Amino acid sequence: MKRTILFGVFLSSLTLQNSFGQNSKTAAHPNVPSDTAGTVYPEQNYNSDCLSMHDTRLMHAWFGSGSAGDGVWFGTCGKHALYFFTDSGKASLTIHPSGKAYFANSIHVNGTTTTKILTVTGGSDLAEPFPISENDSIPAGAVVVIDEQNPGKLKLCRKAYDTRVAGVVSGASGVNPGLTLKQEEKLENGRNVALNGRVYALATAGNGTIRPGDLLTTSDIPGHAMKATDKELSHGAIIGKALTSLDAGEGLILVLVNLQ
Repeated sequence: MKRTILFGVFLSSLTLQNSFGQNSKTAAHPNVPSDTAGTVYPEQNYNSDCLSMHDTRLMHAWFGSGSAGDGVWFGTCGKHALYFFTDSGKASLTIHPSGKAYFANSIHVNGTTTTKILTVTGGSDLAEPFPISENDSIPAGAVVVIDEQNPGKLKLCRKAYDTRVAGVVSGASGVNPGLTLKQEEKLENGRNVALNGRVYALATAGNGTIRPGDLLTTSDIPGHAMKATDKELSHGAIIGKALTSLDAGEGLILVLVNLQ
């Protein structure tokens, strides 16, 4: 049976220390992960039945010192998940017995985040927001270039083999950026432009059928990529490589963005 524990209950459990005796002893608490808290040296001898509801043991808490430092450890009694939720009734934070934590919403960290492995499941390209100098609506998948008349801004490509090529506007075919780089209050406004990774891009087969592995460059059709066939002109004007085909006409193709 799942036991859902209110955040308020958790806070209450941390105030129960005065209800326990002062006869403590050095011990290694069996419920503390050895790689997180290490050996616990409790100043008060907390029992696992420190908090109950309807005759059901819910939480235990104890104070001690370990490799993670001094502090209060708490957890559920038994191998059950710990849920925190708001008035919506949906768990905003879930901590499983395995140690995995799941957040239902965004996490804002005002500082440095350090991790061994970062796995992104919500997108496939590395993007940055860029202001667009043109008033016309620029669709997702459009190839954009640096606007020399408006420093710091981008615009649609409109000529073949344009060495000002900057990337592809992210979001076409429902593929979103996996990682977005920006600096608040300075470099944060505009459209997300893929600078690396996989993204769907507008393309034309006007310069030849596009096949996976073909190098791509800008074309005369606004916002469209095309197959690069001129090696000399391609230098500095390559968007990346095609991952899917385009036999004729115009359409979206999957591109591995790698500006060169």
